[in-house]
Amino acid sequence: MISKDLKQQVEKATEVIMFFLIHGCSSFIYKVNHGLKTKQIPKNKISDARKDIKNVSDTQAYVVSQLLSKFGVDNDVKNKDGDYWKWYFHWDAWKNRLSDKQWEEVKRKIENEESFNELLPKNKWNEI
Repeated sequence: MISKDLKQQVEKATEVIMFFLIHGCSSFIYKVNHGLKTKQIPKNKISDARKDIKNVSDTQAYVVSQLLSKFGVDNDVKNKDGDYWKWYFHWDAWKNRLSDKQWEEVKRKIENEESFNELLPKNKWNEI
């Protein structure tokens, strides 16, 4: 179940924050699945880990589901040539182009709820 707090966060989230939410969920799911496969997670924690994966997966699915209404991004993740993946890779490429100094500035500004528009890409995901 999606919490009211998450719904409120998503409602006011910018496009790049939505990307960070989706990317963060993917990273978490990957790392926990890897921990399960390599038996790095103790047996007595496996059930909790699976519940965490389910919760984070549900969160990610909710965030993705909001892309169309918020930003006009068709959220069909199964279509590898569709809007979602163009949108995702647009933001992923931007993130990867940031220097360490710029990344630290972005993180600081997010934490302080400050604008970092000067660091965002000049073109939109669908203007490429």
